[in-house]
Amino acid sequence: FTPNDYSYDVTVHPVAGNNNKVYLTFHQNGYFKSYDYGATFQEINSGITDKSARSIVIDTTVPGLLYAGGWQYPGMFRSTSAGMPGGSEPGWYAIPVGTPTDAVKVGRIVLAPFGSSYQRVFICTASNGVMSSDTKGNSWVSRGLNGMMINDFDISGTTTQVWLAASQNNGVYRTTNYGANWHLTANGFATNTTGLVTMDDGKTLLAAVSGIGVLATQDEGQTWKAFDDGLESMLVFDLVSIDGQVFVLTAAGAYELEGETWIKLDAKSYYAGEAEGLMASLQQRIDVQEDLY
Repeated sequence: FTPNDYSYDVTVHPVAGNNNKVYLTFHQNGYFKSYDYGATFQEINSGITDKSARSIVIDTTVPGLLYAGGWQYPGMFRSTSAGMPGGSEPGWYAIPVGTPTDAVKVGRIVLAPFGSSYQRVFICTASNGVMSSDTKGNSWVSRGLNGMMINDFDISGTTTQVWLAASQNNGVYRTTNYGANWHLTANGFATNTTGLVTMDDGKTLLAAVSGIGVLATQDEGQTWKAFDDGLESMLVFDLVSIDGQVFVLTAAGAYELEGETWIKLDAKSYYAGEAEGLMASLQQRIDVQEDLY
């Protein structure tokens, strides 16, 4: 499967029994969904008015609740029916960010616990820094770093909530006061940081830094160390967590983290044919990112 396009995001349903559901975003063709681990896909663009799809996430606290982000106005969409139309449901509703003449370009969406009935929505934007919504996207507020392109966002910390933002060409920033003030992390590495992932231990945060590799911190971004054992290329394009497993996409291919070592993946041996479509889409994304860089 592939339309004449390339993919920006892959999302696998994180709940056991539903991980056969895989979502893809495509540069010009919108959003697609699979019910068979990525072997086949169908278009889910009913209600979508801009198909420059960049990100899609699942709010598991509310059945059927999805958010999708794109590069043109209205920027964000919400679905309460898992992206599928039916009855009175159109599939997707626009939840605009910015205005038609001053659109906010959305690159990545991150959800975080908020209240008890749904999650707070954070968006990483191309030039408006970090923004968030506590109203399922009905209203948006700035969380700082205006003027910067933000590639990823993560929340860590136990007693004090620490937010970290991966920026384009400016390194990783951290804040301990909900975005009122941001500071460049101690090591700086003021280059393109493409992804952030918190590991299952809840203490270790990984950052993908293009040209440097993968770095790790256990003090909420204050200091970093190399975490690249097994990688054949330090040109890293993204870092993702799928169903509790951490993957990194590099110029040399895709790797899975086992312990503290990266193991290069082979679609057929790893997925035993079940999700070769998903692995193929990841490899396609690597190829496209190589061209972009």
